[in-house]
Amino acid sequence: KAEPVLKDLEELVAKEQYFMPNFEAYKTRLKLWDGSVNAANIWLAQYYVTEDTGHLQLYKLFQYLVTARAYLVRSEAKKAEELLLRIQDFASHYRRPADIAEAEVLYSALLWAQKSRTQAQELLEKALERMQPYGFVRLFAEEGLSILPILRKIYARITKITYAGPLLPAYVNAVLLSTYQVSKKRKGVACHLQEDTGII
Repeated sequence: KAEPVLKDLEELVAKEQYFMPNFEAYKTRLKLWDGSVNAANIWLAQYYVTEDTGHLQLYKLFQYLVTARAYLVRSEAKKAEELLLRIQDFASHYRRPADIAEAEVLYSALLWAQKSRTQAQELLEKALERMQPYGFVRLFAEEGLSILPILRKIYARITKITYAGPLLPAYVNAVLLSTYQVSKKRKGVACHLQEDTGII
């Protein structure tokens, strides 16, 4: 169902060029979810990505998150980490919880791939707590296999009788099930990092 919509958008963008960077970012994001290094290379070579070395700009937040994913796909962990931390700080100043949470989710995937398991779990729990009041699921589920093992750890922890934290099992279970469904179709942005570190 998305194909005809994307075609219509392509025609609109051809007429209104200022939409082009965000549209290209969206198309790139779809490919990065399956670990396409080629898509990451093409995105990072774009002039509106390479020239953006100064302060972050609010209208480019979507593009920055795509750039962070591209770094993850290319196993450029340091660049991904630096950008994700900048995004979290920037988005917090503008009180944008979804953008903060998205950066936290990606950073937790990076930490997990680097075997910083406890830190990854704590950060993803923080993102879940941030989004739970809104009932957001897709923000997590879209990352698929990159965060699935972390979600399983979290769910196992919060369903113990000793857990007294704010996360609701019903919400985390909904996120976990949706993420599992996506994981069967996509490799995830951290797939090459996991290969590099020998994580299965």
